[in-house]
Amino acid sequence: MRRPTLFALILFIVLGGLYWYTRQEDNALRAVLKGTPSPTSAAPGYLVEPYAKMVTGLTIILSDETTLSLRAAGDGIWSVSDAQSDLTPVDQAAANAAAISVQDLRILSEIQANSNLVDFGLDPDQAAKIEISFSDGTALHLRVGKATPIGSGYYALDENQPEQILVLAKLSVDSLLQLPLNPPLATSATFNSTPTP
Repeated sequence: MRRPTLFALILFIVLGGLYWYTRQEDNALRAVLKGTPSPTSAAPGYLVEPYAKMVTGLTIILSDETTLSLRAAGDGIWSVSDAQSDLTPVDQAAANAAAISVQDLRILSEIQANSNLVDFGLDPDQAAKIEISFSDGTALHLRVGKATPIGSGYYALDENQPEQILVLAKLSVDSLLQLPLNPPLATSATFNSTPTP
């Protein structure tokens, strides 16, 4: 047999054996090519499906009982009140922005609520409360507790699902918790219709 023919025959046998080996279950080559799976940690998403339903009411009660309520009338005009009375004049754009900020409540993570809620600041006597009502008649009742140790969010509890402690993004929660301290009221400059020279 000539050398090139012998070489081609050996190459054919090796390739045939390699093909047969790769078709076997649990072979080493398949395991190497497959790699090792890496865990993924996708964020759970948003507390409220963004723009799926309209916010028609928002009440924030801070831990010191400072309260602010926003209510939208049928024509979309907002009214604002604190614990004592209605507040006027209302900055409609700021009130609308406050309602829209509910859509930005992003869930960073979830924790099983088998721990003491006091450790997270979620005891009903010490937590801030956010009550949100929607155009479809549903409502959301949240308790907001302490900030997380790294300061990226707040611990929160949806009272309709008390088995999960949520970690909500800090910026969105901060904007809501500031409302009782800085109500969306129009300044007198807003009503000054006389042009200045």
